[in-house]
Amino acid sequence: MDEPVKENGRLEPETGQKKFGTFDGVFLPNILTILGVILYLRQGKIMGEAGLLYGILIILIAHVVTVTTGLSLSSVATNMRVRAGGAYYIISRSLGIEWGGCIGIPLAVSQTLSIALYVLGFAESLRMLSEVESLHFMAGITEYPLWVMGSIALAAMTALALKSSALVIKTQYFIFALVVLSLVAIFAGSRLTTGAPQMVGAFEELNFWQAFALFFPAVTGITAGVSLSGDLKDPRKSIPRGTMISVAVGMVIYVTLGVFLCFYASNDQLTSDNTILLKIAWHPEFVLAGVWAATISSGLGMVLAAPRTIQALANDGVLPRFLGKTHGKNQEPIMALVVALVIAEGAILLQKLDLVAPVLSMFFLVTYGTLNLVAGLESLVENPSYRPTLKTPWWVSLLGAGCCFYVMFLINTLATIAAFAVITIIYVLLKRQRLKSTWGDLRRGFWLSLIRRALLQVERLPQHAKNWRPNIMVVTGIPQGRLNLVELAEWLGSRRGIVTLHHVLVGPYAKLQRRRRMAINNLLRFIRENQLNALPAVDVVEDRTIDLRMIATSQGFGSFQPNTVMLDWNEREEVSPGEFEKLCQGASVAQKTLLVLRVDRDRKFGNRKRIDVWIEHDSPHLPMLLILSYLISQDEAWRGSHIRLNVMMGSAGDAQSSEKVQEAVRESRIPVHMEFHEELGVNDFYERTDAIARKSIDADLLIVTFPYDGSDPGELKEVLDKLSANFALLPSVLMVRGEEHIELAE
Repeated sequence: MDEPVKENGRLEPETGQKKFGTFDGVFLPNILTILGVILYLRQGKIMGEAGLLYGILIILIAHVVTVTTGLSLSSVATNMRVRAGGAYYIISRSLGIEWGGCIGIPLAVSQTLSIALYVLGFAESLRMLSEVESLHFMAGITEYPLWVMGSIALAAMTALALKSSALVIKTQYFIFALVVLSLVAIFAGSRLTTGAPQMVGAFEELNFWQAFALFFPAVTGITAGVSLSGDLKDPRKSIPRGTMISVAVGMVIYVTLGVFLCFYASNDQLTSDNTILLKIAWHPEFVLAGVWAATISSGLGMVLAAPRTIQALANDGVLPRFLGKTHGKNQEPIMALVVALVIAEGAILLQKLDLVAPVLSMFFLVTYGTLNLVAGLESLVENPSYRPTLKTPWWVSLLGAGCCFYVMFLINTLATIAAFAVITIIYVLLKRQRLKSTWGDLRRGFWLSLIRRALLQVERLPQHAKNWRPNIMVVTGIPQGRLNLVELAEWLGSRRGIVTLHHVLVGPYAKLQRRRRMAINNLLRFIRENQLNALPAVDVVEDRTIDLRMIATSQGFGSFQPNTVMLDWNEREEVSPGEFEKLCQGASVAQKTLLVLRVDRDRKFGNRKRIDVWIEHDSPHLPMLLILSYLISQDEAWRGSHIRLNVMMGSAGDAQSSEKVQEAVRESRIPVHMEFHEELGVNDFYERTDAIARKSIDADLLIVTFPYDGSDPGELKEVLDKLSANFALLPSVLMVRGEEHIELAE
């Protein structure tokens, strides 16, 4: 016997001993659910409304959906060890616990409603007793309301299911024999009409897609076998074999019976009489026995399946965990069973079989569509771990998914929108719970596959200045001490670029492996706790100042590398003399845009309402400063802010230069207020801080060019010393040294 599997940090309980094979564990539950209420009580009505051609078309379309789903289900089932929960287990282990939950909950509800469908079908069939002469002595039962007979039948089914799931499975052999006997009695019956079959129906009570919705529950039986996956000896082998054989057998029977009915009864007889099979049959008693057998067995199958789906949801924490409690030596999910019975009884009290069937169709179509989507994505993503023994082409699975969702809209657009709205709400609620799972799923593989394709495509396309986006390497060290630096990087890159928080450790790699793992975990925790759109990176180097160029040019893939390095001015006071200057030189030598942030310790970023940009009239860095100020102003944190562009002119002014600046701003389409300052054009930057401070006293952030061109490393320390002496007068300052050409005109 298989050992229990540990998931979510606990041992997953098994639902009894695994002892069922392909025939008794999958094929019989499936085929007895397929050959159920719709076959005996509603196929005549569907064929009468649709006629021979459209009736067969309805059956074939339904089976296209089922066949593709069966193939998809088989592929996924042969690639994983399917445990209790069936379809929910497969979806959650492939798309993640949130998607599994938002599909699993409607699936569980649909399975409990299926119980009501079959019980109401059984209760309705009891009213046929008056149509069978040999059973007239039992006709008094028909005087009771449907809900009374249905409730009694539900109680009896529940008692049998609680007695033993193995006993229920064993009774399927006898029930299957009765169903076969009833089909023999039907096909050996007498014709009620001598006319030719009507090829196209009148669709008087139902349109085409309403008839389809009424029929579709007939082909949803493939979930019966997979829902008992936790009780199978070998799910990988039994689920695909049993599923596809049951689908094929069911399709042959439904098509054959559909043709048979159109030849043996008129359309009026089919649409007006739900007991038409009794009147055609050789011995109506056999048909009635088949109806009872099919509805009872299908109901029993769902009494077993629905609680197990609820239990699996509870064991994963999607539903309250007390619903996963088991009882007795067979470990029956007693609490989940109680919930399923309450929902089923509520539907039984409606006493409307034709109302329950279309609702079931919508829920099952969502489940089928998602199962197909899972298999299609698994094939497309091509994870090395996806190695099914029965592989379905990705296009077959995605075709099945598309058919499911398209048919939903055709059946009832408003109901489909409502169904997806409910699923979305469930997903959001589960996402907020931050449920944890210990299994891998295809989501990461999907994004990795997408990234791979995107990166290769990027390499094939030429670079252009109009496509510039910030790819920022933020040298944070321990990020908790660089909150303002990280905050600004988030404003610049979270929506339109990439931000990488970089921690550089200095020393021998062999001795710092443990510290490196701790640093990565710290970065991940910091990103998660602050809800940042950022990536973590930790490097170990012998000399940070020497190796920064190597680090900056080795990050990323191909040409997709950081194009910007961001440093914190305060780090200059924390490192050894000259080290900060070497970092700036390293970024310049690596030909990266350099951003140095100096934050006013008192004001921080003020009210985040005004950004002042200061630049010389002939500076080539104007496009870079404009785009950076624009990106910051577009962040939610700077909503309502405006940009003021201050252009420092020569002493006598320069009309031509002024016009060039204005033209560049117009072509950039960035809303700014421009001011020209002739009196500030004669002195060096660090000698202008007094005047700049007076004019920008109300600004929340200054953006200026970094006053160092990288040509003379020896002068950098002197420049930074002079800046440091004058910074006390200024608000928070972002200094920019742009190494890249940016095209803002196009």
